[in-house]
Amino acid sequence: MKNQITGEKPQSVVTAVHLLWAAFAIGLIRLLLDFLHLGTTSLTASTYCILICTFGLSGLLIFKVSGGRNWARITFLLVFVMGAMQTLPTALEEFSISAVVGALFIAKNVFQAYGLFLLFTRPGSIWFRKIVPA
Repeated sequence: MKNQITGEKPQSVVTAVHLLWAAFAIGLIRLLLDFLHLGTTSLTASTYCILICTFGLSGLLIFKVSGGRNWARITFLLVFVMGAMQTLPTALEEFSISAVVGALFIAKNVFQAYGLFLLFTRPGSIWFRKIVPA
């Protein structure tokens, strides 16, 4: 309760944000490995645009979550849940490319899931509830 009063960021939120940034970095590494496997010549300009927007949005959401924005925490959860519906088929595809790529895919999802768990459980969840002075 003290963190809520002082506005101090709980350690669980700090850990969660670190996990989300680690997952972001793993996603970039996976992207590079995918480029090596597929070759960059088969990618279109729209694919590059989608990749840039996706990573940009992810980075923005993590940054805003770190700043205590509840809307960013909820948006990140919704995006994660939508992506989780395709996790099994995607994991099988990633492992067919390479065991390393598949392991990175699993690690990224585990980091995100645990990070979100920390954000939506106490004391993290309490920190996102802002006290409005009377």
